[in-house]
Amino acid sequence: MRIRTRILTILAASALAVATTGPAVADPVPVGDGSSTTAATTTAPTTTTPPDAGIETGTVTIRAATLSEDDPLPGVTSSVARCETGQVVDSPVTGVDGTANVEAPLGCYNIALVDHPWGFEPVSAGPWQVEITAPGQVVAVGFVLQRTSPDEEGTLTVHARNVTDDTPVPGVTAALNSCVDDGPYGYMTTELDGSATTRLPLQCYVVSLVSTPPDLETVAGGPFTVELTDPDAVVTAEFRFAATNPHPPTAYGRLVKMDRLDGRLLGGAIFDIGPCNAEWTHRVVTEADGQVGLALVPGCYVAKEVHAPDGYVVDPRPTTFTATDDAYFTVQVFDLPVDPGPIFRNPDARVPVRSIPAGPVER
Repeated sequence: MRIRTRILTILAASALAVATTGPAVADPVPVGDGSSTTAATTTAPTTTTPPDAGIETGTVTIRAATLSEDDPLPGVTSSVARCETGQVVDSPVTGVDGTANVEAPLGCYNIALVDHPWGFEPVSAGPWQVEITAPGQVVAVGFVLQRTSPDEEGTLTVHARNVTDDTPVPGVTAALNSCVDDGPYGYMTTELDGSATTRLPLQCYVVSLVSTPPDLETVAGGPFTVELTDPDAVVTAEFRFAATNPHPPTAYGRLVKMDRLDGRLLGGAIFDIGPCNAEWTHRVVTEADGQVGLALVPGCYVAKEVHAPDGYVVDPRPTTFTATDDAYFTVQVFDLPVDPGPIFRNPDARVPVRSIPAGPVER
């Protein structure tokens, strides 16, 4: 599914600032019809495109925010070009905090708005002219945009769930983009209840997973495509995760793959194994001796064959078994050959499971 959304982090000032740190320089000069905004002070940002070592540089910080809510606006693209030649040094895109940073050699630069998220229009868009005159100097410019007023909006909800224990997962961040032009719509981060909701103009959206809390692995991570077609409907995208190691394993055993007709041990069979009451699985492959060791938390499990050894047919039936920590357990699974020919059953020729070595074996 795919989606879009709005960013809900508040900037400190109601208008974006043009500022410098380091040695004082003149305020940026508007180029064309642009107008400058109120001066402020910023901290030194992290650079994104460092020039060659040995060249004296400063930093251009670009910030973007909405007019009415004063929210930081990600997904705003600008160009940083030399005044003398028009050469574009970089084309940064603002991140989730509404800022982008470019490290550039000393000199004069024009900062122009190139692109912005769908659903916004520029209010104060420059272009701005700035000059970096001393090493380490930081010059900041800003763009202000306002939301357009769509005729109708729908509701998008993002859920995040831990399938190991069926609990909500807060702190999961998803990026939203338009299906139409891939324009960014910002980010959504799940709250304590594992959900985040926003209102968006009716159209198609993509939601992509950006970050997850530690100690979780992704089970269903998208990206998802969703279509908002009705202002009264709520469209949901759900990310699913599992604990990487919720409990240490204390139950040990093996899965043995055998020929159903003659009991021959079969290597190369692939199985998905997971708890009976959960959605997460992990994948195992039988060795040449037809076995694979299992280390599990005690409980009920299901083994499902997803790939049979060469010359054999996948058994579509899941095998349910119980892993216990009081005894070594064995799970037997059988396959039929692709072309078995005449079937002569001879149980006496089968290899008894008890004769198959269990645990570590010296080879």
